[in-house]
Amino acid sequence: MATAELPGERTVALSGGDGGEARVLDLGRPGATEPLTGLRRRVTAPATARLPGGRVLAVGGSEDRCVVVRDLVTRRELATPYHLPAPDSSTAARGTGFVVAHEAGTASFTWCADLLTPAAG
Repeated sequence: MATAELPGERTVALSGGDGGEARVLDLGRPGATEPLTGLRRRVTAPATARLPGGRVLAVGGSEDRCVVVRDLVTRRELATPYHLPAPDSSTAARGTGFVVAHEAGTASFTWCADLLTPAAG
C-alpha cells in the first residue's frame, strides 16, 4: 500500500488487488474507493510519487510481469507498460523519475524522464 496527497489536500491510499485492478481509497471519505485498472493479473506492488512539476504518479507492479505508470489525478496511463523478466514483488517510485521493480533478488531500474514534464492544467 502507498499514500499520496492530491491537489486540494486530498489524501489517498493506493492498494493492490486481484484481477489487474488496484484500488484508490480516499482517506478523507471512509469507504470511498475507485478502481485503477491496466494490468492483467493480481497487483502486488503499488507505489506513488510526486514529480517536481506537481504530477502525482500511481505505479503498479503485477504478477503479469508488467509495471504500469498512471497520473493519479487524471488516471491516464503515462507510459507504455514496462515488462519485467519476472513477476513484480515490490515497486518504488521517486520524484526524480526513477521506477524500481524487484523480484527474487533482481532489480529493474527505469528512467522516466518524459514524465518530468509539468502536469497539464
